[in-house]
Amino acid sequence: RRTFLAFIARPPAPLVERVLDLQERLIRLDPQQFAIPRSALHFTVKSVRTVSDPPAFTAEEVELARCAAADVVPGLGSFELQVEGTLQT
Repeated sequence: RRTFLAFIARPPAPLVERVLDLQERLIRLDPQQFAIPRSALHFTVKSVRTVSDPPAFTAEEVELARCAAADVVPGLGSFELQVEGTLQT
């Protein structure tokens, strides 16, 4: 089982629809591409540990990351994400 440790953001529904449309267009160009399913769609904000099997981190490291996030995240402001120039026709 591939596991990673990251802080992620779940996009709002209108953006999910746009991303799914983009994925469909990319798959039409190359059917071998992997598309993230709707239920797992996210943006990685900060990767803490890379994907590995078995996991390359311990439960203690997960707890440290959780505590650090609890201290830092509430003080962060919102941010805007812009994706431009993708599949221009």
